[in-house]
Amino acid sequence: MTPESLPALIAALSNRNSPLLPLPESEQEPIRVISTHISWILLTRHYAYKIKKSVNFGFVDFTTLEKRRFFCQEELRLNRRFAADLYLETVAIHGSPDAPTLETTGHPIEYAVKLKRFEQSEIGLELAGKGLLTCELMEKLASTLAVFHNQAQRAENNSDYGSVATIRAYSEHNFSLLDSLCHPAVDAICAPIRQFEQQEFARIESVLETRKNHGFIRECHGDLHLNNLVRLGGQLIPFDCIEFNESLRWIDVINDIAFLCMDMEAHAQHAALFQTLNRYLELSGDYAGMAVFRYYCVYRAMVRAKIAHLNDPGAAPDKEVNSNLYRYLASAARFSTPDRPTLFITHGFSGSGKSWLARRMAPELAAIRINSDIERKRLHGYAALDNTKRAAGDGIYTHDATERTYTHLHDTTALLLRAGYNTIVDATFLLKRHRRQFAQLADEVGVEFKILDVDEPYEVIESRIKMRMKRNDEPSEADLSILALQKQYAEALDESEKLYIHDKKTTGQAAF
Repeated sequence: MTPESLPALIAALSNRNSPLLPLPESEQEPIRVISTHISWILLTRHYAYKIKKSVNFGFVDFTTLEKRRFFCQEELRLNRRFAADLYLETVAIHGSPDAPTLETTGHPIEYAVKLKRFEQSEIGLELAGKGLLTCELMEKLASTLAVFHNQAQRAENNSDYGSVATIRAYSEHNFSLLDSLCHPAVDAICAPIRQFEQQEFARIESVLETRKNHGFIRECHGDLHLNNLVRLGGQLIPFDCIEFNESLRWIDVINDIAFLCMDMEAHAQHAALFQTLNRYLELSGDYAGMAVFRYYCVYRAMVRAKIAHLNDPGAAPDKEVNSNLYRYLASAARFSTPDRPTLFITHGFSGSGKSWLARRMAPELAAIRINSDIERKRLHGYAALDNTKRAAGDGIYTHDATERTYTHLHDTTALLLRAGYNTIVDATFLLKRHRRQFAQLADEVGVEFKILDVDEPYEVIESRIKMRMKRNDEPSEADLSILALQKQYAEALDESEKLYIHDKKTTGQAAF
């Protein structure tokens, strides 16, 4: 079958006599056809059939039947990593373009991936438009992705996957395709983005190489945006990963999560963005990845701008149909022009509610949150909710362990601030020298310094700790003995420090 006959096949498969329809359905509900730049999706009442277009855009090549068959099988295999219940089988289509059949008659003329159909209203982008990307949904998704990335197969260090040359080539391809539009408005937006991309790449090139050598290039999803998430069984499930190009799938894990975060930023889902990102970082511990996160967000925004054009190449850039082109160019522009960040530290006894406050305010302040209890345990090989059964001054709570924790928090915070991110360091900061250390860091980096002071009555704190010990569902293991010890050595904020107390009613910071 020739590429020219594929539209005729789609027409035959989508009419009322389609072999995709059981007879009782054929007169009740027409088949809906969705067209993208690389495929057709035919929607029946219960199933979806995805047929690949005979296209070659350089990064994807479906120009032969054998290639389309192979990539249908790959699509099934790879997406079953996330959505085994959705991806059912590869279907061979026989007959002719005008009279297709699913019965085995001669050689197949085309192949399709058969999926269980779901409601379009459950797609991530649809949920976002209705304000339904809840904290619970996003934190569950972050947990799914953190586990998936941790278990994903790692690329060999000597492979081309994730190499700086590969990253640079794909980034340049985005700009080259948009250059071909020869549209003054698009060119004017792209010019400063391109300048940022080139400068940022030069700045982080060695970091990209280090991450590759340290095993962060893994077999990821590769196309993780809101339209490729669906709510099923009370959680968001990724689907439709990259099957057609290994280099676009074998990527840095932070590149994968950056795609999703960029898309949430582009659709003004800032609370969902920071809930997802902070939970992912808490679980993965990959705060070092934030050094390259901004670059990848710009790259991903340009990918989506490119796809917006490819989905309707005949549309003029200034027409409403191509609004997504400008949406993603605007997102790339925002990521490439970060505001000066602010460093926030918490201050208060264990059980005072400082972690609750930091968790709540992180999305409002557009901030990355680092929790000392989680990082202390990570440094000693424990998971966040592991009970180390250590008393104050013992095990991971010795003086040396505490100093090591604050040093780690300091170094991580320095990386985040230099990368341009508002940062909340969630620790007790009961000693003046620890507070001074972070105030000096802010001064060195040239950012604002603020204190989130939490001052609760001692009896209230005692009551909260007793309840928390019963629940055993938080990283902190501080009990009443630790609280008593903290009360002995705590150094109150002096008058000069009180000048840095942040008004907790003040929000509205820029996202990035």
